[in-house]
Amino acid sequence: MSKITDGVLSVLPPRQAVGVYLERHAAAMVDSAKLIARATSALRYVEDQPSRAIAGGEVLKAEVVTGAAPVELMEAWIA
Repeated sequence: MSKITDGVLSVLPPRQAVGVYLERHAAAMVDSAKLIARATSALRYVEDQPSRAIAGGEVLKAEVVTGAAPVELMEAWIA
């Protein structure tokens, strides 16, 4: 919110500049809150335990691995 006219820089008074800054960030926070609310409402569809998928009548066994680097983990499984 500044402008240069005839080589003179004009800026908002500090109180008004802080108000503009806070309004912009408040709007961003509202958007973030909406996103969090949507994600939170989706939690009811997420199961505590991974479900077993059935492919061709067979139960697929799965293992949940946390903290591993995926490429290195796949290389170890292949080896």
